[in-house]
Order: sequence, then C-alpha cells, then structure tokens
Amino acid sequence: MGIPLALFAFGQAGLQRATLMFVIITFLQYSLGIYILNGRGNWTEIFRLPLIYAALAGLSVNLAQISLPEVLLRPIIMLGQATIPIMLISLGYRLHEVESLQWGHALGGALARIGGGFAAANLAVHLIGAEGVNRQVLLLYGALPAAVVNFVLTEKYRQDPGLAASIVVISTFISIFTIPVVFWLIL
Repeated sequence: MGIPLALFAFGQAGLQRATLMFVIITFLQYSLGIYILNGRGNWTEIFRLPLIYAALAGLSVNLAQISLPEVLLRPIIMLGQATIPIMLISLGYRLHEVESLQWGHALGGALARIGGGFAAANLAVHLIGAEGVNRQVLLLYGALPAAVVNFVLTEKYRQDPGLAASIVVISTFISIFTIPVVFWLIL
C-alpha cells in the first residue's frame, strides 16, 4: 500500500524512496521476523527462502545496469503482480467467517501498528534529521496498516495466524480514516 500512496502524494521521488523502504522492510520481515517467529535460534531457515536470493539478484542486476530480455522480464513481472492477490486470497480464506475475527487483541494490535508505528517513525525522523520527501515517506510508512505478508508468515510458522489476519483486516479498515490525517500532517 505504501508504494502507490507515495507515488500518488510525492511523485517519482516518493516512489523511489517508498520502493527502498519496501525492500528494507521486506528484508527485515524475512530475516528478523522469521528468526522471531521460528523460535529464536534457527537462522538457517532464513537462507532457505528465495526472497533473500531474489533480492540479491535484483540488486545485482540493477547495480550492474543489466537489461533483461523481454522474454525473461514479462514472466517475472507477471509473477510479481500475482503475489498480492494470492496473499489476499489466503487472508480471505482465513477470515471466511466473520466470527473468526479476534476483535479485542486485534484492535489493540491494529492501533499499536498505526499509532505506535507513526510515533516511532516520527522519533526516527527527528533522530536522523530526515527532511523533505525522505521525511514524508518515512512517516507515511510508519502509519500504514499491518501488511498481509505478516499473516502469511504467521500462517507458515503456526504463530496465531487468526490474530495476525484480524490485525491486518482491522488496521486496514482503520487506515481508511488515518491515512488522510497522516497526509494532512506530513504535507
């Protein structure tokens, strides 16, 4: 959600910063997040997932300024575009009954994600002295709802995926109201 919002609000400069933020956050989710979910102590699991290798390959291709042939690029783009719908279908399957929402803890988690994330981003912005578009994108990312990938990871590692799915749904609903406020504060 952060990349299109940053493009909408801050143009190409916002898109670049948001993409970098996405890569950093995803890397942390698939390294530190997996370390925490997998029971603290099994770092080898991180290296069994293709994301680390895909990120390194993508970074290498980008830094080397290699242009991929269209015959290779098109399937890669199509696979990338299929990822989010597949995660959303998994989330919908988990929440196929309204009763499966865990309201109490999920509401707390959603508020902590949005409010706590914005507060932490605000602190980080002040500590590092970020200004302009960098500041705006950091604050926007701090206020985003919980990502669907969090549900996917909790499902994979059997760490209360129902709660994670509930937090994703509730924080996404809350963000309908909070994202405009965040834009008003940071623009």
